[in-house]
Amino acid sequence: LVFAIDTTASMGPAIRELASSMASIVRILQRLVPSVRIGVAAYSDRDTGLPPLQVLPLTSAERDLPRVLAFLEALHESPIGSQTIEEDVHLGLGAAMDMPFRANALQSIVLIGDAQAHPEYIEDTLQQTRAFVFANERRSVSALFATTPSAMRDGLRSRRYFAAVAEAGRGSFSDFAGSMIAAVLLSVIVD
Repeated sequence: LVFAIDTTASMGPAIRELASSMASIVRILQRLVPSVRIGVAAYSDRDTGLPPLQVLPLTSAERDLPRVLAFLEALHESPIGSQTIEEDVHLGLGAAMDMPFRANALQSIVLIGDAQAHPEYIEDTLQQTRAFVFANERRSVSALFATTPSAMRDGLRSRRYFAAVAEAGRGSFSDFAGSMIAAVLLSVIVD
């Protein structure tokens, strides 16, 4: 299971709750599926001047749960706002898809954010998602759209993009965290 999560400034109102939900998912999965490995690709945006990507490589929840939980606990929104509403989603998805998944395991990515990719990357991210799941029938990419104040000011325009990512990834789409927790758990423990 890999989380690709938007950590731009606009995610401030949601990031703590999302980090807590992800930590809960990890704890539950560690008990239900001891062999689960967790990865995180936390992406920001190109124009902040800060590192655009923080990555926790796929890590055994059974052997190194404290490391996974510490990474999730340390997630925070960027202190510098971006000049555009769109984000570098392609960096987060790319890093998530490049992780060394085990060939015989269920391979789930969950994209979480409140803003779509920059226009020049929208079709690329959808094609990259389709190619990722086409390469192995045990793969899925789900999406959680965070309804932040910034997303609402933008008319929830990015919601369609997140739904399209989930469709391209043969995954589930949600804009409500509670249902995403259930969907993530099911996608990882149900063959």
